[in-house]
Amino acid sequence: MSLEKELAARLRQSVQGCTIHLHGPVQAWVALNEASQNNGINIASVKKIASEASAERINALVLSGVSLNDPRIIKEEITKAFIEKLLE
Repeated sequence: MSLEKELAARLRQSVQGCTIHLHGPVQAWVALNEASQNNGINIASVKKIASEASAERINALVLSGVSLNDPRIIKEEITKAFIEKLLE
């Protein structure tokens, strides 16, 4: 797995795992920022990978017959929006 994909997965997981505290997303963002400075990682690329992963999860759920009001879809939509806003 490439470093960009690894960082995207870590970011998605940390955003989904947070409830009240933002420690996970902040730590993931710090790791992403450091990787962009030290390893030449493109933040826009990571954002795209993470966003596409959320979109793919939503599509898979919809194709399996899950309602758009299902908590899993809502959680993915929130995750996608949060990542896009965080990495503007």
